[in-house]
Amino acid sequence: MKHELDENWQKGDREVWKDYSVDDCFREIRHHLDKLENAMWLRDQARIVEHAADVGNCTMIFLDVMGMIEPTEVRKPPPPTWSHNRGSDYSDYIS
Repeated sequence: MKHELDENWQKGDREVWKDYSVDDCFREIRHHLDKLENAMWLRDQARIVEHAADVGNCTMIFLDVMGMIEPTEVRKPPPPTWSHNRGSDYSDYIS
C-alpha cells in the first residue's frame, strides 16, 4: 500500500483528499474494485496486488474523509545510508 501511495504522489496527499466528498471517495473505491475484479478474472498477480492496495488506500482515504481516523505524523524519508562522496573532500583529484 505504501508503494502505491508513493507511486501516486503526484495526485496529492492528505491536504488534497481531505476535501473530497464521501461520494467521490466511494466512487473511487468502486472503480478500483472493478479493476481488482478484472485482474482477478485474468489471474494477473501483479495487477491483483496493485489494485488490492489501491482499494485499501481508497478505503483509508474514505475513512479519513468521514472523520473516522486520526492522521499520524507526516512520514519523513530516512537519511541516505551511503554516498559516493561520503568522507571525501576531492583532494585526491587535485594536483
